[in-house]
Formats: sequence, C-alpha cells, structure tokens
Amino acid sequence: MSADYSWISGMLLGVLSVIFLLSLLISATYREPSLAVLAGAALLGILSLQLSKALAFHELGLVFSHVILIMAAGRRGALRRPSLVLAAVSAWGVLLAFYDAFLAMPGLWYDLIIQIYGLCWLMASVWSINRMWRRSLPWFVWMVAGLVFMFAGFVLFPWVQSVLVSLTGWTKPQAHTIWMSLHICLYCFATYISLVWRSRLLSESTLRAGSYEMVDPLTGCMTPKAFALAVQQSAERSTLLAYEAAVLMVSNTNHGAFSKSVSPNNPELGVLMTSELVRRTARSQDAICRMSHSTFAVLIDGMNSPEYLKEVSSKIVAASLRLQRPHAGAESMKMRILGARLPAGSQDITAWLTQLQTKWVEHLQDANAKPFLLLKTLFDSK
Repeated sequence: MSADYSWISGMLLGVLSVIFLLSLLISATYREPSLAVLAGAALLGILSLQLSKALAFHELGLVFSHVILIMAAGRRGALRRPSLVLAAVSAWGVLLAFYDAFLAMPGLWYDLIIQIYGLCWLMASVWSINRMWRRSLPWFVWMVAGLVFMFAGFVLFPWVQSVLVSLTGWTKPQAHTIWMSLHICLYCFATYISLVWRSRLLSESTLRAGSYEMVDPLTGCMTPKAFALAVQQSAERSTLLAYEAAVLMVSNTNHGAFSKSVSPNNPELGVLMTSELVRRTARSQDAICRMSHSTFAVLIDGMNSPEYLKEVSSKIVAASLRLQRPHAGAESMKMRILGARLPAGSQDITAWLTQLQTKWVEHLQDANAKPFLLLKTLFDSK
C-alpha cells in the first residue's frame, strides 16, 4: 500500500510541478499576473504533499481560487461589486487559514465558522459566475470547472478520507494529503487551460484593436495616423540618405455617381475599386493610406526623379479610364491627383501634411484644374 501511495503522490507532484513552471514562464513572458497567482496555487498543492496543515491548505486553496476569479473578472462596471465581495470572502479565508495553522482549537463553534465560510464562498462564487457567464464564454467554462473541483475538495474531504482509508489501507493523514493535493491539481489544470485561453483571446483582441488604429478595416490601407508616422520616417531617411520622396493625393471626384451605378445596394464597392486601382498602380514598397471616404494618399519613398510622379499619376488616370465597367450604363471614374515632394530638413511633418490637405481641398474645388497637379512646394500657386 505504501508503494501505491508513493506512486500516486509522485505523479501528483510531477503534474503540479509542470503547472507551476508553465504558469511562471507564461506569466513572466506575457505579463499575466493571474497565471502567477495560479503558480502560487500549484505551489500550495506541492507543499500539501509535505506538510500536515490540511485544513489550512483547503482554506488557502479557496482563497487562491477567489483571487484568480477577481483578476479574471476585473474591478470595473457590472463586475465591481462581485469582485469586492470575493475580496472580502478571501480576506476571511486568510484569517481562518492562519487560525487553523497556528491557533486552532477544535470545537463546535470552530466547525460552525468553517461551515459558514464555505457557504459564503459558494454564494459569492455563484453570484460572480452568474455575472460573468454570458460575457466570458468560452474560456470561463474551464474556470467554473476548476471552482467546482476546489469546492468539492473542501466539502467532501471527510467522506473521501474515510473511503480512501477503507479501500487502500492508508492512514488518515495519507488519505487526506492525497485527496487535498488531487483536488488542487484538478483545479490548477482546469484553471490553467482557462487562463491561457483567456490570455490568447485578449491578446488577439488587443492586436485587432491596435490594427484598427493602423489599418483601415474596409480597404486594408493605412490609417492617417499610421501614414503620418510613415511620412515622418521617410522624411528622416530622405534627409539622411539624400534621396527624394513624395506624397500623392488621389481621389475619384465622381465617387457618388460611380458607386451608385456600379452597385446601388453596396456603396462601399466604389471605394474598394478605387483603392484597388491605386494599389495596382503603385509600387509594392509604396505606402497607401485612406485619408477620407474616397480620398487616398500614396507615399512614394525613394523615387529617382520628379518625373516619376507624373508617370505614376498618368498610370492611375489611364487605369481609371481603362477600368472595365460592369454594364454599359455605369459611370466612369474621374480622378484628381495632387503631388508634392517631401521637404528637406527637419520640418514638422504634421504641419506639412495639414498644409497638403488644405491645398488638396483647393485643388478639388477648382473646376478648371487639371486632373494632375505637381507642387514643387506647398506654397506654389499653380
């Protein structure tokens, strides 16, 4: 029987050690504090195989489970009150664990306090789960499973202890130790899956939210914020390496009629067709930005001569004229283009882009303007 006890305790020690190390590594790598707390819960299970303060470990296990639940729930909005209740119950659990480890005197009142604490833990958990359930699926299912394992280990340990003693011949301390480390192991396993899953979903959401600031979701082009940064970097490189760069403003001035004629039920199709036309004409290394609804900007980085701007502009206009329309009655594109070379030196690029947009508005409002206008500086009158 001792051999069975040694084998099972060694297996539990190995599983808890793996969860402990993985939780620490992922917590340090991805800055997930909840996984660091889970590593503490796994360490609690490891210590429970060596020490005899059984009930104190049960209570600390319940405390760890609530702390992780608090960190997963957050402390704002609809989950603020449940988090405060969980924190209060956890503080109570810490006091009970300290009392059980150093001052415990078994008695009726002590057993009654432990039972009341277990009931409060269950009520606080159910209330928090009810608040979090709809907004936290699917990873939250595993966390609930872990909470069930933890509470079952706390409630059923007297009955399980007697069953294990009768079936295996172990002593009561051995049976208690195995059951306690087993339910902590099950809790850590389920919670580890939950937290890693949650971490991945949050990382994807954060990356997606960040991409919305850098990439236009409709066309896949840059946003003005990202484009301004690209222009700033290009201006610094052109000054350092002594080559020229320029920005082209491109727009389909017949966008409304063109979009309605192409697809009355999908007005965004015209924007997509314009962006695709600009993308096909520009070089692969050129940065393209959607400045407004139907206006695009192209950063031409490292051009050989100003004549290249005329070449690109001619290609855009020619491509718009050659564009195959879906039916004979469809409107055609009418492109307007404004080009300006990036300034040399350390000029404020944000102010320069603002001036460029001002000139662009003036160019669009001029009914007699040519389809393409190249500015040597932003203060050219023509």
